Amino acid sequence: MRHEQLDEIRTTTLSKVICRNTGLTSIPSKAFRINGNPTLSCSGVSDIDYNKWKCGWSIWESWTQCVNFLRFRLRTCRRHKPCAANICTGNAFQVEACGFLTRANIPRIRFNIRSFELLLSQQQNINGTVNLSDAQNALRNLATH
Repeated sequence: MRHEQLDEIRTTTLSKVICRNTGLTSIPSKAFRINGNPTLSCSGVSDIDYNKWKCGWSIWESWTQCVNFLRFRLRTCRRHKPCAANICTGNAFQVEACGFLTRANIPRIRFNIRSFELLLSQQQNINGTVNLSDAQNALRNLATH
């Protein structure tokens, strides 16, 4: 079981289980404590986030800052038992141009995008993920060449 799955399970309390599975509208926040126990409204009880158990690509992370007219974002291939081995297809990254674009710098930017995509493809590991700091370093190195 992965860390994020365990964290999600740890947010579950007996009071939340009772709220989700009965017709109660409120319950003591600590189900077995009688005195000095605030009431929990069952309408505000969140359900377990089952996305933590889904296989496949995560949602895209935020775009990075613009460096040398490029920015990128990453996603992670979530593979855990019983996921199929080839659950994620495509790249773990997206690259796009950013900043003040002029007709003069567009060919250079296109070249940089292709170069950066190639670098990220080479860094993409067997699990279909790219390390964020490695990708940022690759972009900085590209900017100095």
